[in-house]
Amino acid sequence: MLRKAIAGCLVAATASIMPFAVSAQEDGLQAAGTTSPDDYRIAARAWSFGVAERAQAKYHLGPVRMGFEGRVRVRFRVTETGATEDCSIINSSGAAELDAIVCDAVAASGPAPIKRGENGQAEAVWAVLPVAFVLQ
Repeated sequence: MLRKAIAGCLVAATASIMPFAVSAQEDGLQAAGTTSPDDYRIAARAWSFGVAERAQAKYHLGPVRMGFEGRVRVRFRVTETGATEDCSIINSSGAAELDAIVCDAVAASGPAPIKRGENGQAEAVWAVLPVAFVLQ
């Protein structure tokens, strides 16, 4: 059974990044090598910041110059090994360039934290990540 995780990021056009993450209810699940669900939440938040940093770097390469901004929500699967796959757009920003940046950043961010069930086994999860691109 796949469970759902939620995190969020804000990508600003300025040099300083101001991401934030909101984690979902964890139902007692844990990340690999952790001792509590809070450790998983912290790891997931840190991973989402990495996604935001990658998205920000690509945002500065073109879309910022074109004046694009908007909010993108993507859905992707995190496998039992932490690999990400099947990234798709749930809500488009209205600019294909911004939409693509988020899935590219998810794919380039390396292994995501792994959730573990109450039995200690790694579990695949679906995650939803909203990212806001804001010109400042």
